[in-house]
Amino acid sequence: GHGRRIGPCAAEARAAHKAASDRPALDATAALSPQLHFGEISPRQIVARARIEAAEDNRTQGGAEHFIREIGWREFAHHLLFNFPQTPDAPLYAEKYGRFPWRQRADYLGDLDVWQRGRTGIPLVDAGMRQLWHTGWMHNRVRMLAASLLTKNLLIPWQDGARWFWDTLVDASLANNTLGWQWVAGCGADAAPYY
Repeated sequence: GHGRRIGPCAAEARAAHKAASDRPALDATAALSPQLHFGEISPRQIVARARIEAAEDNRTQGGAEHFIREIGWREFAHHLLFNFPQTPDAPLYAEKYGRFPWRQRADYLGDLDVWQRGRTGIPLVDAGMRQLWHTGWMHNRVRMLAASLLTKNLLIPWQDGARWFWDTLVDASLANNTLGWQWVAGCGADAAPYY
């Protein structure tokens, strides 16, 4: 258990938790995605534990709410995959985004290789891609940045990035991988297609 700590007020604690979990340089993530993926722990167990810890120390309640929302997004990804099984290969909104003018494969293979090897020249993306290759894990914020670079700057189809993450992530979940890539590429649920 955790001892009582003297710390910031609840609002500051909520903001601090969310900010910390979004900062790749901090070891502030739960790192439970591999255990969730392989069924070693269930989403219900995680939510129950988060609620218990928040009840024991109400200063952590905002962080628990944020954490539970993240588990909810994971479950939403599974809902989408179940109801839209074509999404690992095609945009959720295929009629709207199916004809997006991605670069042709022969034109981007070199750039894809540079991205995969972590040699883009963008330090945060490159560090994340190298971490992914060596450990099988990458911070979620860096995953989004790397995906954004691939899709929105290099105009490489999101499916190529999704395949690379699928092959390299220890926690590779088809549902989460698909939701994340489509969200960043702007062709999935609740996406923001800004190019």
